Amino acid sequence: MKKFAPHLILLCSFCLFAWTPPLHANPGKNYTVKKVEADFVDSPQIPGGPAKRTSGKQGQWLEIDVTFDRHDTAADAPKFSGDLTFNYYILLNNKSSTKEGKPTLLTGTITQTEAPMEKGLHVAAFVTPQTIAFFFEGKPPTTVQQAIIDVGVTISDDTGVADQYTMKGKPGWWDNKAQLESVSTIADRVLSKDRTPFSALSWDYYLPAKSKSGN
Repeated sequence: MKKFAPHLILLCSFCLFAWTPPLHANPGKNYTVKKVEADFVDSPQIPGGPAKRTSGKQGQWLEIDVTFDRHDTAADAPKFSGDLTFNYYILLNNKSSTKEGKPTLLTGTITQTEAPMEKGLHVAAFVTPQTIAFFFEGKPPTTVQQAIIDVGVTISDDTGVADQYTMKGKPGWWDNKAQLESVSTIADRVLSKDRTPFSALSWDYYLPAKSKSGN
């Protein structure tokens, strides 16, 4: 008989558990999440920056790249959107590294803005190398497959939730209170691009995040 890895069993429980239906998307469906990808990326080396001595190897950031389309159904829709709220749910595969014996769910909310009426738009979220190391007891995984069980994302505008997407499980598992009792939820560890060393990079690829001042 085949033996299944613990993280696969946990994922199946998230997929199959009977829960109340997740939040419904907008009837207009103005935004559609097409893909969510996770990857480890090296800390950027910024030319001309101050020289600092480092110990150990270069840190690996967890990057979540979200691809989505904007296809507003209103004839008088503006060419660029207002604020869009992206909620992230990153379920780490670190059950064996926690005292409670529960995997860690990292959550975060990032406000993006000025989405044009196009397909293949991109936004990003990041988790620092230090955060990854902390939740894996100082032994960060070397691959994304080892690091995470699943990643979920929702996109909302001023009318409510427009769409939701998950890499592996069934969308909406993060709304089930019974399932959330089997994880340890930690907020404010998911960062927008402008709060990382990647802030000056890939401006033609990612949508801008709304600044704290609201400008």
